[in-house]
Amino acid sequence: SLVRFLDEPPETFSIHRLVQEIVRSCLGETSQDRWERAVDLLCQEVPKDSENVSTWNVWRRLAPHCAAVLTEAKLSDGSESIIRIMEGYAGFLTHCNAEYAVAEPLYRRVLEARERIMGPEHPDTLTSLSNLAKLLKSKGDYTAAEPLQRRALEARKCVLGPEHPDTLTSLSDFAWLLYAKGDYAAAEPLCRQALEARERVLGAEHPDTLGSLNNLVALLGSKGDYTVADPLFCRAQEHMLDMEYPSAISNLTRLLNSKWDYAAAEMFYRQALDIRERMLGPEHTDTLISLNSLAWLLGFGGDYAAAEPLLRRTLETRERVLGPDHPATLGSLSSLAWLFKAKADPAAAEPLYRRALEARERVLGPDHPSTLNSLNHLASVLYAKGDHAAAKPLYSQVLEARERVLGPDHPSTLIARENVAALLTSKAKRLGN
Repeated sequence: SLVRFLDEPPETFSIHRLVQEIVRSCLGETSQDRWERAVDLLCQEVPKDSENVSTWNVWRRLAPHCAAVLTEAKLSDGSESIIRIMEGYAGFLTHCNAEYAVAEPLYRRVLEARERIMGPEHPDTLTSLSNLAKLLKSKGDYTAAEPLQRRALEARKCVLGPEHPDTLTSLSDFAWLLYAKGDYAAAEPLCRQALEARERVLGAEHPDTLGSLNNLVALLGSKGDYTVADPLFCRAQEHMLDMEYPSAISNLTRLLNSKWDYAAAEMFYRQALDIRERMLGPEHTDTLISLNSLAWLLGFGGDYAAAEPLLRRTLETRERVLGPDHPATLGSLSSLAWLFKAKADPAAAEPLYRRALEARERVLGPDHPSTLNSLNHLASVLYAKGDHAAAKPLYSQVLEARERVLGPDHPSTLIARENVAALLTSKAKRLGN
């Protein structure tokens, strides 16, 4: 047919190319006139905040038009309309669809144009710089993201002041990047600084303040500092569950995991998953975080039949959407390997653990906490197979690194010490026999 109504995006239709050409020829406009009019119309319609979930249905309807207009866009003339469309469209691709490969060159073009037109320290330039840094972090490229985050933070301090909301956003983003890299010692004072400043500037119940509170709770849980985390957890839980703040629910639940409160953790994971599936869709990257976490929890509770299809679905989707080496994909790979090990199938677990370890050493570095987790898991599989000679140097390597990176009293360090002791005890018993 010449006109076809579409199911996705909703309330849209497609016109046959022949009809399009006939209509264009009847308008009496040049191609440049048509393009400029399309830009003006799009600029009037595109939402300002492409990170906001409530704008995504509008963006879905406008996305094909944005893509068509931007194929002919040149930023040399300094058109703010084109810059706005390009940056908003890149944000939609990043936050809604995780299409990082398509969004990254758009963000880079916007940053280059704003640096040239407005200067490197203009607030809009710094917003573009921050957007690019956050995209790089989202795709797992922490090495490339860090200098951009540092530059955005330092420039915003100078230009906007140390307690401007945008400066505090950069401070929080930089702290969370350091956390993702496993540098808890550097991340904690920045998390505390962001929380204290947001409480003072924005108020204790502002969503950004609660986001900082959530981040600090997650960090303290990862450090094993439960005594300090507990009162903050209770405060965060009170506000965030009422707000349907899924990332907060997910991070708070990690603390419950660490404290072995699995019944409470499952309730919160299911709540976060329900909210995210409803708000974001079943394949959004944030939804997959909740799905992977719930599957892991079910597996730990012994419900392997329920856990395995969820873990396989998460891994397959992340490999397709994020790529095989993304940190989140490697987390799913490690979770599936753990499930096989829990099912007493070390032969199936070992190659997955080796793949996760090799990729994490390459992507995150040998001393990252996640890399050390993979090394410890591989050692445990070898031990379970009876290959104690291969397991011993891995266990010793994990213990040495965790003592150095996490400290001698961290729960993960204590587990590593117990693993080495158990292996030595087992060896002594075998020699005694």
